[in-house]
Amino acid sequence: MTTEREQLLNKIKGLPWFQASEPGVKHSITNLGAEAIGLLRHLANRPIEGGGVRIVSLENFYYPGGKLFGVLVNFRVEKIEDPAI
Repeated sequence: MTTEREQLLNKIKGLPWFQASEPGVKHSITNLGAEAIGLLRHLANRPIEGGGVRIVSLENFYYPGGKLFGVLVNFRVEKIEDPAI
């Protein structure tokens, strides 16, 4: 039986932006513990497109560890030509 954390990480690993991210960023995400389950839920369910842009990769990720007081998440995006998105 897989845990919610494992299910979320499997979903994240299948996302194009995660696959295009640098190994260090991937390592940081996959090593998040149970205390960061809300962040994992957010990343797993975050829309890839919106506001006229598409997420390409996760460029910078900083998680201070221990207690979650703040997180730096910096995505690289590209403009989408379709104005409907």
